[in-house]
Amino acid sequence: EDIKFAVDNHSTKTQEIIIMRKNFTFIIAAMATASMTAAVPTQTEQTVNGRTMAPACLYKAATENPQLKAPAKAAEGRKFDVSVDDIIYDQPAGNLKMYSKACDYYGMTMWGIMQGSSDGMPCRVAEAQDGSFYIYNPFSSVDTKSWLKASVDGDKMTVKLPQAIYADSDGTAEYVYVAQMCHYEWTDDSHSEGLYYTEEGETEIVFNKEGDTWVMQPQEEVNEHPMIMGLVSADDGTWCAYSDWNIRLTPFTDKPIELPSTTEPQDWVMNYTVEGQNICGNFVKIGIDGSDVYLSGISSLFPDAWIKGTIADGKMEFPSKQYLGADEMSNTFGYFFGFSGELKYNEEWDYWYTEYTREPSLIFKFDAEKGVYSTNLTLGVVKGENDTSWIDNYDQPKLSVMTEVTDFTPMNPILCYYSAPGDWSGNLDFYFPILNSEGQLLDTSKLYYRVFVDDELFEFYSDEYADVEDGTTEIPFDFTNGDTIRCYGTCKVNHAFSINFFDYKTIDVQTFYRDGDKEYASDIVRMVNTVSVDSINSDSQVVEEKWFDLSGRCVNNPENGIYIKHVKYQDGNVRTFKTVVK
Repeated sequence: EDIKFAVDNHSTKTQEIIIMRKNFTFIIAAMATASMTAAVPTQTEQTVNGRTMAPACLYKAATENPQLKAPAKAAEGRKFDVSVDDIIYDQPAGNLKMYSKACDYYGMTMWGIMQGSSDGMPCRVAEAQDGSFYIYNPFSSVDTKSWLKASVDGDKMTVKLPQAIYADSDGTAEYVYVAQMCHYEWTDDSHSEGLYYTEEGETEIVFNKEGDTWVMQPQEEVNEHPMIMGLVSADDGTWCAYSDWNIRLTPFTDKPIELPSTTEPQDWVMNYTVEGQNICGNFVKIGIDGSDVYLSGISSLFPDAWIKGTIADGKMEFPSKQYLGADEMSNTFGYFFGFSGELKYNEEWDYWYTEYTREPSLIFKFDAEKGVYSTNLTLGVVKGENDTSWIDNYDQPKLSVMTEVTDFTPMNPILCYYSAPGDWSGNLDFYFPILNSEGQLLDTSKLYYRVFVDDELFEFYSDEYADVEDGTTEIPFDFTNGDTIRCYGTCKVNHAFSINFFDYKTIDVQTFYRDGDKEYASDIVRMVNTVSVDSINSDSQVVEEKWFDLSGRCVNNPENGIYIKHVKYQDGNVRTFKTVVK
């Protein structure tokens, strides 16, 4: 089926993916911003992806979580007679296979209990000679590093529960957790909120084989909610949120591309745009074997994976739907696809978005004058052959042979987003290009930036900016404390810092490349002027003004849409505006 998805261009802080499959539309927020009132989420936008870092003690996290606090009318706790010795940590003997697991699941995040769903995630299975069937990491959103045991009889597989599956400690006491079936109970008279509780005694999950797929058979719903396999405390049956249901296990047979042993790969560079800005690049490798061409380095999650295409008549063509590899921590099967994108406007909600459509292949055409292979499409790496979640995406990529860099001066930083401080800290987000003016890729380990406030070099201190050395004036390209200083996004070119100070007139940013005692610095770019925009022009004449669309194309007469406006002044100051033209 044709699968399209759209990326919101309106906000750089909260990206929304709109997935359109047949006649259904789901909206998945990439960053949760609203608190939940119900103990168990039901909204599809409240999701968790991948195996989250489990709290140091699941029991403590569960009993202290207001979403999981049981009311007085709750059933008495259940105790299960298991120990840590019952947990199967070692891989059982047998035939180890990779399966694709589809299911619904709950997980715990910094925002509370979140619900997730997957069409297919990596799942290792050991098939023993005695008919036993062992499933590794049976809970989709937590890394238990253990095996769940099942028995197989023909086309029926049975999982007997409870089974000890995980253990941790709060520093004073050790806790063991079991996989056990759980049912839903309302926690208020209006039946608007509820909680999952552990079943008593022995339970079981039955899977029937449909073709090659093991399908979990649904049990009767309780209070309008499905029965789920939950991770619960062995001491008293406390539900710890992590749960799976609607499980389907299908043998996974795709294999990644291998570079022929006789093919010697060469160092190339792949440049691409971010919101129309030609500021990014990756070091990649290309191998050519007759009319076959191989490309590696296109995925941050699978850096050594290869895709295969053909090269002839001045073009490289890579067919879509090529498997790159499996990553169990992020619940990901990586696939390469070529995409086309179309900028669209949502009149009802007043925002612009790019709708992406999968293409049969990605074709690069050779430009002899520039010496590059280029395409107007998008090179995408997604989480699963039928999934629409990006792992990596590169708009308008260009491939060229890597050449010696002689100019190490980075391109100027570009303003992305600014908010003034008030009751909360302000923020300055900017793009940090990793290319020089010739479009050559620079070594990011030698890139830094500095900030000027009212033309004075700004010093960062650890009481406001965690993990920095007091008095720091130079921030490394890849430094982040995850809060007040951040780098993120495609190839980490999105940078941001909190504004925890007041009574300033201007904020400037300068990027630079340092190699030993040599420094190559960009212009000092004015990001913020709180007096007035026109005050920048009062003493300096505009010498250049250019408009670009979000694909990076220069536009002479901008019409309806979002554009990037570059303004250069006589004194060397440069300003970049993101502008909506209606």
